Amino acid sequence: MTYTRQVTRWTWIGVLVCAGSLGCVDTPSSDLDATGSEETGSTGDGDGDSGDGDGDFGDGDGDGDGDGDFGDGDGDSGDGDGDSGDGDGDGDSGDGDGDGDGDGDGDGDGDGDGDGDVPECVTEAFVHAPAPIEVDGMTAVPIDILDLDASFEFDVGAASASALGTLTFQVGPDSGQPLFDLRQTHQTLVLDGELIDNDLLARHDFGAGWSAGFSILAVELEACTIHELEFEYPLALPAAPQASGLAYAPAPARLWFDIYMSDLNPGRYLESWLPANMPWDRHPLHLGVSLVDAGETHTLITNAELEELGEHDWQLEFPDTTTAMAPMVLVFPSAELSLDSGVHAAANGQDIPYAVWVNDDLATPPNVYSANLLGYLDEFVLSTGDYPYPQLTAYLYQTNRSMEYAGATTSSPAAFEHEVFHSWWARGLEPATYSDGWIDEAWDMFNTTAGVKLVPIPLNWNAGPWQLYDPHPFARDTPDASYSSGRLLFAGLADIMGREPLREAMAQLHALGPVPRSITTAELERHLYCASGEQPELRQAFHRFVYGLDGDADPAPLDYCD
Repeated sequence: MTYTRQVTRWTWIGVLVCAGSLGCVDTPSSDLDATGSEETGSTGDGDGDSGDGDGDFGDGDGDGDGDGDFGDGDGDSGDGDGDSGDGDGDGDSGDGDGDGDGDGDGDGDGDGDGDGDVPECVTEAFVHAPAPIEVDGMTAVPIDILDLDASFEFDVGAASASALGTLTFQVGPDSGQPLFDLRQTHQTLVLDGELIDNDLLARHDFGAGWSAGFSILAVELEACTIHELEFEYPLALPAAPQASGLAYAPAPARLWFDIYMSDLNPGRYLESWLPANMPWDRHPLHLGVSLVDAGETHTLITNAELEELGEHDWQLEFPDTTTAMAPMVLVFPSAELSLDSGVHAAANGQDIPYAVWVNDDLATPPNVYSANLLGYLDEFVLSTGDYPYPQLTAYLYQTNRSMEYAGATTSSPAAFEHEVFHSWWARGLEPATYSDGWIDEAWDMFNTTAGVKLVPIPLNWNAGPWQLYDPHPFARDTPDASYSSGRLLFAGLADIMGREPLREAMAQLHALGPVPRSITTAELERHLYCASGEQPELRQAFHRFVYGLDGDADPAPLDYCD
């Protein structure tokens, strides 16, 4: 296993979970064996480790030796003080600090920093988050994921797999029950060192339909507090519409794993396989992937920083800019793959490394597709801006579906140009919410659709209205109309502004801040309206053909373009 933080192994644990809160007393001791993470979101002792008061995760004695002996804080095990033998007499389970909060830092606030103060929220992290909402008698509140450390182990011979890991998160500025998503059936959950009932994490309908629902962790948590949720479960096909991506075959034992994300169905981003948040959230992801009992050699293809630890044993490191839409992870039998790679001296002076993997079902050598790729890169760095990722990684195969990732794609040959452009729009400038996902598909179609590529077309003001932006805060998929009506919208804007002024305005928007970053529909509307010289037709186009409203758009505020 290449999971970088060992998960708790329980000798035996008894936990009392009271009405969705952790009100546990006289908890029998756990035999914890793990190492802490350096991530700032961890709870514990002021150095980011969890639960011991000495910087060693789980020795339960508070003596600082990290030896993991049971009950050596007072020299014996089971001394009758009611605290699992740690000698501090506080009744929490084995942290040795005597404050009763279980975090091991001795200050009683539960945040692990040792200062006794409740941690502050990073308000910028929640700019695009939905407001707290009452769902099924609970106050569901957004969280900021600080770190996700996980591993997948595939037993190829047995045609089974498992996932485990730790999610470190901070509650937002409102207290309540955390909301996120996971489309796997969890088997074990441990919150801040306490084993909790699996039923406390369940999907709920947030008003956009059951399939678009999110999970709520039915434990009341205080605003701005930081927590760790450890999880473990069998890895299976996700409980999401049209999910796929996991298959086995015997004799010889083989695996086909594709993270298989989609923006056209809810629950089809990272949450298909791991706990994940909404598109606005960014955090590092550490993922170990290992195979056992494989009958032949397999290859892992990814957009992560990749370390091969051994045969069929990999460690993937995704940066702190990673969203739930970004990671690409593929594992296929090596015999099916061909590779062409190199470094392209792009037209803007950038050196862009690339790797083009091709499945043998295409019967075309990868260098043919690489030649196309280099042309696309030259075009897009000149029209839009510098390529925003360390490398472009592509996997091409026979398919009627394609998908974009951060600096990567799985694609059919026909959709390759479209998917490459998404490295600038979709995974460069990313939708801040699911409802903003129409932007990149519509702009991409205007830029890459054969026969009508970059062709201005006057808007038909008698058509529609049609809605591309869904105002529901928990809408979760990109409307199909983004590809057709969305393209026509940008063709109409090109007619109003002029094709080149529109392209220049979009390139300016791309360059206004760091990439990757999140963008909203309102931000796009404002930028184009102001770039157009404040032409009222721009506001009317968004009013009718993005928001789907009849009548006339309101005049822009006087300071709208200041």
